[in-house]
Parts: sequence; C-alpha cells; structure tokens
Amino acid sequence: MTTDHIVPSTPLALTLAPNPLRQTATAAFDVTQGGPARLDVYDLLGWRVAAQPERLVPAGSQRVDWDLSTLPAGIYVLRVTTN
Repeated sequence: MTTDHIVPSTPLALTLAPNPLRQTATAAFDVTQGGPARLDVYDLLGWRVAAQPERLVPAGSQRVDWDLSTLPAGIYVLRVTTN
C-alpha cells in the first residue's frame, strides 16, 4: 500500500476569518515564491463548497476578500494550493 504525502518545504501560514463563517471572509496566506495559487473552501464533511479561480500571486503576504454569502454559517477549512 502506497500513501502519498505532500509536505511543504516551508510552513504555510493561512487563515480564513471569521470562522465560524457568516457571509464574507478574508483569506490571508503567505507564499515564499510567486506563481499560481488556488483557494478552495471545504465543509467539515470534506465537500468542496467554494473555489476561487487559479490566480498568479507574487511572493509574500496575500489577502483575498471573499463573498461566501451563499454558504450557511458554520466552520470551514481553507485549502491553498501553490506550485
């Protein structure tokens, strides 16, 4: 049995606030190298419930204001995918 684990070479600090989510949220994260980034929001059952299109981001601190008013209030997980 093989299990693949992706371990970042440097820690990635990210937040999705407020959490529990109400209507709008701010995603904040740092990247050490510029390039494409994708943001996905998952509910606690693991379903992807929202996604931002992939975008090019420069190295450094990033902030994305996100209208998530179509989601019910609750606790969500933010996933940031970078190259």
